[in-house]
Amino acid sequence: MPDATPMTILNVDDNEEKRYIVSRMLRAEGFTVIEAENGREALRLAQDRPDLIVLDVKLPDISGFEVCQILKADPTTASIPIMHLSAHYTNSGDRSEGLDGGADAYLNHPVQQQELASTVRALLRMRTAENQAKALYERERRIVETLQRALLLTVPSDTYPGLDVATFYQAAWEEASIAGDFFDTFALPEGKVALVVGDASGKGLAAAAHTAEVKYALRAILHETPHPGQALSRLNDFICHSYQTHGYGLELVVALAVSVLDLGAGKAHFASAGAEPPLVLRASGVAEEIAIGGLPLGVYAGTEYKVDQKTLDVGDALLITTDGITEARRSGDFLGYEGFIELSKRFQSLPSTQEYGQSIVEEARAFAGGKFQDDVCLLIARRV
Repeated sequence: MPDATPMTILNVDDNEEKRYIVSRMLRAEGFTVIEAENGREALRLAQDRPDLIVLDVKLPDISGFEVCQILKADPTTASIPIMHLSAHYTNSGDRSEGLDGGADAYLNHPVQQQELASTVRALLRMRTAENQAKALYERERRIVETLQRALLLTVPSDTYPGLDVATFYQAAWEEASIAGDFFDTFALPEGKVALVVGDASGKGLAAAAHTAEVKYALRAILHETPHPGQALSRLNDFICHSYQTHGYGLELVVALAVSVLDLGAGKAHFASAGAEPPLVLRASGVAEEIAIGGLPLGVYAGTEYKVDQKTLDVGDALLITTDGITEARRSGDFLGYEGFIELSKRFQSLPSTQEYGQSIVEEARAFAGGKFQDDVCLLIARRV
């Protein structure tokens, strides 16, 4: 049965009688047909993007093989299905040449109306399926990008009195910029501030939705329980229960580091779930790694998370990163955590926290030859 809206077919043949026969058969099957009698006219009409092209091989100016190659090389016409229909080039070698040159089907003439129509409809079904898949992908991509923008919202550096905050995100691959890395900073009761950096496994809509769930669940939990170790335990139980409910496995685990700063007392409490250790860099240049370990979230319910505490004085900086920086590599050598510490010290004297963090990220990228292998997320907070 033809579609309610007839699809348009471009029929290209220099033989008027053969072109008439083929056009008549296609119209009898409910298609709209436009015609071209040579290759150059076919290339011009193809810019109007017909739904399919029936293309003779032996044309007077440009061979059908060459026309097909030109159309398939042009992004504006590459997706148009092309079917060669030839009365002269009919052996297996000709068909192979046509199909290898980009044609989607190859029939010999004369051809029966039923075979012609069935082949055309099969090609059109394939094109419709491809278009639907592309539309679905674009819709998913827009949803994910909206979600990720919410996961990577920055705050003005002076949002929290006595604290200068800067955040950075860099996708490893432009076409795969939708990932599970995120950062978060938000105020808690009694003058406290939460600083969070996380890395959820996976990419695409599932990873972004899962990451958003984790981010905002942690916000709610920390407002009730502003203790990082207890908060991670509660969040882990929530995630494990969610996995059981929805049938997820370890493909959606989350590595996360959280610090709760009491700005009035100058105290910082830390907890980590499989993440890179937070780094405290003193104003004097002394680096202190907060190596408290902890399983990633979503592995075992009932997991408890250790807490460490540090005093942060004016001029001290706290740096939290994902492994995109530490795993920056060049010729098999990783930058590593020690390299991260070295970069943090090298640029410590920069007065702007934004410039400080940007310099660390750019120098790590330079170490990796200009290209990160994993997404990078970095949060820096300085006592001022």
